[in-house]
Amino acid sequence: MPEFIAPVIAKLTEILQARTPALLAAAQRGEFVDWGHAWTGVFGGIPGVRVSAVRSEFDPESTPCHARHQARIKLAVTGTDPDDVHAAAIAYVKAVHLALAASWPGDWVGTPAGGVTIRLFVMGHDYGPLFEGKGMVVKFPEMDVLVETEENWPAGVEGV
Repeated sequence: MPEFIAPVIAKLTEILQARTPALLAAAQRGEFVDWGHAWTGVFGGIPGVRVSAVRSEFDPESTPCHARHQARIKLAVTGTDPDDVHAAAIAYVKAVHLALAASWPGDWVGTPAGGVTIRLFVMGHDYGPLFEGKGMVVKFPEMDVLVETEENWPAGVEGV
């Protein structure tokens, strides 16, 4: 049965949880304390990270089925000085990007089950605006990530 985007989101989260602590320590930044998938506009703790499914596209002419899955990684960083928060946003985005780069291709073997990941690409970074209030400054940088997979689908699953 096709896995669609679920194993991609799980693998991205697993990689970030395993690889970012050392990268953030080397950058003299604290580890992410809040993890999740749904971006509601609120983080339970900062620095935080959300790995969300954005979209999946399928090639109707390919066998096995070629899929392009897009995920968004949203971060939250805070502080009291706008310049410090801006620098922190850059450092956290860099750590996430480097964690993903270091994961290719070895960490992706077997994802998705019954298929193969053929490409991992960070499409871009958006550092976002600064928000100020109650003596704090917060920034919500985000990254868009493309993961291409091929899966063998049973007859009748491909489309309608």
